[in-house]
Amino acid sequence: MSKKSFKTARARATSKIEFELDDEQFEAHPSCAGEQLMAAVEIMSDEKVGIRQRIGGLLDFLDAVLKDDGGARIRERWAGKRDALDPRDLMDVVQWLVEEVYSDGRPTAASTASSDGRSTTGAGSTVPASPPALTPSALTPAAS
Repeated sequence: MSKKSFKTARARATSKIEFELDDEQFEAHPSCAGEQLMAAVEIMSDEKVGIRQRIGGLLDFLDAVLKDDGGARIRERWAGKRDALDPRDLMDVVQWLVEEVYSDGRPTAASTASSDGRSTTGAGSTVPASPPALTPSALTPAAS
C-alpha cells in the first residue's frame, strides 16, 4: 500500500508575498481559496460584466487575499480619497496575484512587457491583458 502526503500552498509558503503600489507596502496571504481565485478569473475575463461589477469583484478579491487593512487601503485609493487608482492599476495588481502568486508562478500564457512597461499576457491566457470593460474608452460616456 502506498501513501502520498500533500501540503497546501499555505504550508508550502516559505516567504512573504509582498508588493508595492507607489510607495505603499502590501502583503498577501500565502494561499487563496479556489473559489476566490475562480471568481477573480471569471470577473476579469467575462466581457458581459459591467465595469462596476468587474471593479467590485476585483476589490472583493483583494479584500480576501490582502493581510491586515490592505483591502481597505486599496478601496480608499479606488474611491479617490488619496492617491487615486485607475482601473488598469487595479487590474495589474490582481493579475499579478492571480498569475504569478496563486498559480504557483505559472501564468496561463507567456507574459511580455508592453511599451509602457506593464505586463501583458499571450492570446491563450485565461486572464486578458486588457479586458474590454477596463479600457479607458469603457470609462468614458458614449456621445449621444
